[in-house]
Amino acid sequence: MAIRILSFDFDGCLFNETYKNTPYISEADWPANLILKAESDLIVTSNQKLINDICAQNEAEQYTQIITIIGSNRQSFDRDLNNMARNQTGSCFSAIQRINLALKAKFDPFLLTDARHKIASGTSYHQAMETLQKMRDVPLYQLDLKGYPDWLFDESKITIIYAQIHRFAKKNPDETIVFDFYEDRKDILHGINRYFSAYPELIPDNVTLNLNFYDGSEPETQYTLQGTGRIDLAYKATVNQMGEIDLENNQRCKIEVDFISIQPELVTPDRLTSRSYGADRIAITEGTEPMPTVDEAAAATASLSPKFKHLEKDAATEILSGSIDNPYARLSPHSTRFFQEFDTSSEAEEHAPVNYGFNVSKYLERINIYKAREERAPIDPVLSDLHSLILLNTDESPYHDEADSTTSLDNFSTF
Repeated sequence: MAIRILSFDFDGCLFNETYKNTPYISEADWPANLILKAESDLIVTSNQKLINDICAQNEAEQYTQIITIIGSNRQSFDRDLNNMARNQTGSCFSAIQRINLALKAKFDPFLLTDARHKIASGTSYHQAMETLQKMRDVPLYQLDLKGYPDWLFDESKITIIYAQIHRFAKKNPDETIVFDFYEDRKDILHGINRYFSAYPELIPDNVTLNLNFYDGSEPETQYTLQGTGRIDLAYKATVNQMGEIDLENNQRCKIEVDFISIQPELVTPDRLTSRSYGADRIAITEGTEPMPTVDEAAAATASLSPKFKHLEKDAATEILSGSIDNPYARLSPHSTRFFQEFDTSSEAEEHAPVNYGFNVSKYLERINIYKAREERAPIDPVLSDLHSLILLNTDESPYHDEADSTTSLDNFSTF
């Protein structure tokens, strides 16, 4: 059993020639008429063969989940609006909802704009949908369409694929994931295959990546790649770093503003230092470095995200006692001592949930110390994973994603 992810391009793909050339009768003015067209049955009927094929495959394979996501370079409202006007197609943000309904799938609203601006996943999409709703009813000249967060235009789409495959692997680390990307440009499919064939370790080993050609005709799988790597918990920081490397070194990027095109010769794994694999990034060694004190933890409470503040004493007690079936119940003595310190210190707080945390700035310093050491004591994997989770859930961390985070102690395994 597996999870299937469907990532769709739009211009030339789902917004194919059949869709573009089929008239849509509407009394609405431009651009409301285009928005309504993208929400109509036309987006489904123009892709009916593809939808039927996908539904048949889903039934045959009995996937446990089917999730759709936007694989277009329309990764921001500004890009979507520009392409809608230039190509006279409508909004992909509206269209994906109609496609999603036809496929009986779940929809993930994550866009790379969220990653670039370090905002909760889905924020950019929902902001765009609110504005699109206004555009149906309010004349365009009365709307302020400036100031929306934006993403780089990645002609290669490698940043899009990288972020999406690691996003779903992070959310489903114990599941087999079949990731299908649909695109009408064979040169883009070739470039993605070239990059990840060179670096299969950049695809999680629980992910199979299918690169499918589709332009409204018969869909055809061009390439299939099996991942060999680990899940990048900091995938958002990594795609930002990919963009930065390309912007600094690619001559074309210096001519075209906010344009990138990731190439394997330039954006190599060794340059992607933002990648985080949990315990590998935060090497907590037993007996060599003192754990954060209770005072340090208390002082850091204000730095914790709202979701992280849901950690409660009862969950920790259950884990320590081993009364629940959780891999984190098997704590080492060092880890147990860490939990006991917090458990004891919080007993006096009767009216508020206990916040388990640590001093972020000091801990970041310790991380740098560990990274600089040539020799390390054995890692306590439970504690390392725990502190990786804590780091990823603090507002001071560049990898913080409040919307993605699973912060209850009894749900560590689903993080």
